[in-house]
Amino acid sequence: FIRAMEEQLAVVTAEGVDTGEVRPRSECHLVGLRHRVVHTWIVNRKGELLLQQRHWEKESHPGLWDISSAGHVEAGESAINSAVRELEEELGVQVAADKLEHLFGHVQHFLLNQGKFIDNEYAEVFLASVDSLDTNTLKLQPTEVIGARFMHFRAYRKALLARDPAYVPWGDDDFREKFFKILEARFGSVVQ
Repeated sequence: FIRAMEEQLAVVTAEGVDTGEVRPRSECHLVGLRHRVVHTWIVNRKGELLLQQRHWEKESHPGLWDISSAGHVEAGESAINSAVRELEEELGVQVAADKLEHLFGHVQHFLLNQGKFIDNEYAEVFLASVDSLDTNTLKLQPTEVIGARFMHFRAYRKALLARDPAYVPWGDDDFREKFFKILEARFGSVVQ
């Protein structure tokens, strides 16, 4: 039995700047060391976001609908390369780095599993625009993702605001509104 090597993550400041310290993923979540992650949203021309349903055995938010693709940025890896890698690993979607748009970065902090799992992350948020994508052709990573579907960004925002328990909650209202303001500016005139 060979155990996969644990991800090594760079500890970062509240601005996402690397401190030079590298720690195992488990330690970062145990003691709350801030580290970088990527959040990549896939959106189609109708303003629908691709949501993934998290596997039931995930440490955080099992079984809930979430961002198109997300993952840790490994020490020494760029955020853009991590975003490309995670899209391929989780969904089987190949997107060139120059097709991903960096929207912004933000800090998020969650205590989960009775405080045993601390999400203290600096998230780099990317947007991948697609003309079309058939969810039936996705190659879902079986240990991470159990489903995928498109949902119009306004309906998704409404579900989040209503605290619908089927969706991973967003702890930061400013982040949520910044993201949806960008989508409204781009897709607000598109007929649903």
